[in-house]
Amino acid sequence: MDLGGYVEAAGQRFGEFGGFAPAAPEALPPMLAQWAGVVLDREEPGLLTRVAVVPLGAGSLLPALRDELAASLAASARARGWETLGLLLLVSESAVTREAYDRVQGLVYSARRVRVVPWIVDLPRGRLYGHRGPPFGVDPDLAVLAAPSPDAPVPEAAAPPAPGLLRRRGTVPWLTVGLTASIVLVWTAMTLLGGGLGATEDSETLYRWGAALRPHLLADGEYWRLLTAGFLHIGAAHLAMNALSLWWVGQVVEALFGPTRMLFIYLFALVAGSAASVMFGPPLVLSAGASGAIFGLLGALVWYRIAGPERQRLQQVPLLVVLLLNLGYGLIAHEIVDNWNHVAGLAAGFLAAAAAGVPLTRPSGGPASRPSPVVRGLRLAVALALAGLAAATVAGALPLPGPSQRLATALTAWHEGRLEEAAAGLESVAAAYPGDTHLELTLAWVYLEQGRFGEARGLAERVLAVEPQSAEARRLLRAIEFFAGAGHGGRGSP
Repeated sequence: MDLGGYVEAAGQRFGEFGGFAPAAPEALPPMLAQWAGVVLDREEPGLLTRVAVVPLGAGSLLPALRDELAASLAASARARGWETLGLLLLVSESAVTREAYDRVQGLVYSARRVRVVPWIVDLPRGRLYGHRGPPFGVDPDLAVLAAPSPDAPVPEAAAPPAPGLLRRRGTVPWLTVGLTASIVLVWTAMTLLGGGLGATEDSETLYRWGAALRPHLLADGEYWRLLTAGFLHIGAAHLAMNALSLWWVGQVVEALFGPTRMLFIYLFALVAGSAASVMFGPPLVLSAGASGAIFGLLGALVWYRIAGPERQRLQQVPLLVVLLLNLGYGLIAHEIVDNWNHVAGLAAGFLAAAAAGVPLTRPSGGPASRPSPVVRGLRLAVALALAGLAAATVAGALPLPGPSQRLATALTAWHEGRLEEAAAGLESVAAAYPGDTHLELTLAWVYLEQGRFGEARGLAERVLAVEPQSAEARRLLRAIEFFAGAGHGGRGSP
């Protein structure tokens, strides 16, 4: 079958069995009208589908033809308020090469109410090669109508997702389902076993379930909390925001990287975000949530957009907007948002994605490509090193220097009676976080034991000026008056 024969046969199938009709000539831009063998439209409630049959030999003109098809659809979308889909059928009278297939993937386009996908009709092989990845949900009946012969297989990438789910090679994104379900189930169990909705906002309950309380996780050697904290959430709103984010981002990442690589990216970003939060964030904070891991998935998408093998598939995904909104919100609400966790998770996800790469696939039966052995070996070595780094961090084999570590060291010195060392450490941390009343009260207790009553009193009174209802500050003042009158230091702590 030659190009003319295919155009005639496909046009007949689309018209008789698909409900398509020739597009109105005035709706077609000049270049598309010149190069397309046939342009067909089908109108359904809220959806316009336009099929343009173009020779693959158009070569360098294909991007311009794609743009004209997208522009004509955008005009219809604006006029009617409909969703639109453009199917660019590229007919090749010679066997399609992998290089040609890769070039064609650059024609994928997705914007508000407008999607354009390129499919290749390989006449010598009698095959139809569909696009890979987003946009998902293209009607599989179109593949049957576009097939060069009745028994040509439907391209796998053109199969639609199950309702509400994205597919990768026709499968449900089970890892995304499992991770989302895990954080919801943990929150539900905490609520039921903890006595009500307020249980997930109670510090003691969160700590018992594995939240990361710094500096205590350092002082007690409970580094495993860096991992478990990522499956806990503080309140229903926190859970809802992260569950929805994980559900949306996870499906895309799993479709591009596969479940194994996605799990590696997710866990590495989770541990890296938690570790960075402990190292650089303020001490005396109870942290929980999957935000660092979710930012890691966003980092993986950033890497894919920059260096992925088919990065054009994400050219219309508003990654920059999503990142700026999330990071901007973190800067505005910095008192309640763990920005170190987010930024470190984002960077860790990017790095893990670069190490993991993407799985070798043969899209829609088309030609496959494989990285060189050197690249595969280097990626494997880096991925193993990152996995080992995360495992060593969770095992407590690596130090996490920073204010939380200095505070943990100071508290240990205090409990062991090394008061000068404890005071020096607490002074260093308190100077880095002025206005932290808990740090000031802790330092005041150490001053009390040293017999530095004036300094202890000054700190207690400063806390009372900020927090007039502070029972701890009042208890501290009573202790100062008692021991100052007795003429020696006293032992007491919160």
